[in-house]
Amino acid sequence: VRCRRQRQMCIRDSALYMVASGFEVVAVSVVMPTVARELNAMSSYSSAVAITVACSIIGILLAGPWADQKGPRIPITVGAVSMMTGLLFAGFARTMPFFLVGRAIQGIGVGLVNVSSYVIIGRELPPHLHARMFSVNAMSWILPALIGPAIAGLLVDTVGWRWAFWGVAPIFVIATVITLVGMRSHGGAAVSYTHLTL
Repeated sequence: VRCRRQRQMCIRDSALYMVASGFEVVAVSVVMPTVARELNAMSSYSSAVAITVACSIIGILLAGPWADQKGPRIPITVGAVSMMTGLLFAGFARTMPFFLVGRAIQGIGVGLVNVSSYVIIGRELPPHLHARMFSVNAMSWILPALIGPAIAGLLVDTVGWRWAFWGVAPIFVIATVITLVGMRSHGGAAVSYTHLTL
């Protein structure tokens, strides 16, 4: 029962990461015009997106070998911390260069977390549940796509665009705690749980 509960925590964690990531992606596309105007950097508009994507590739390249050699616990923790740091940097930015630094840090975290999440699925769940879990991850993007623009727009009109970044950070804290608790018994080592069902 305990192992089943731990696997279910990993499932919830993975979905939570995807929902938070999906909202952040949607929110950035909504708030960037306001960010660029407020920071007087319309010419750097596209850089705010491009730098995150570029740095996420670096995170992906680092996460694969790291997770294979040491297990996914450390890279997903470092990735989550990087994402939270980047979100806070972006939220507190007063200039576009500072904002871009935050987006770069966040991008590295995105790459680390995404790869580590899939490693966790491969190690924490039995093979017959992998395809179903990947479907859950894919479906986790639907909710942000449907309501993310409205929420981001509401934030811009009420409390300000910075909360589109600050508000997502606590979700990654929660998801990381769930991950570490769920992996506590065996640190992410490969385990067979053929009896587990979603």
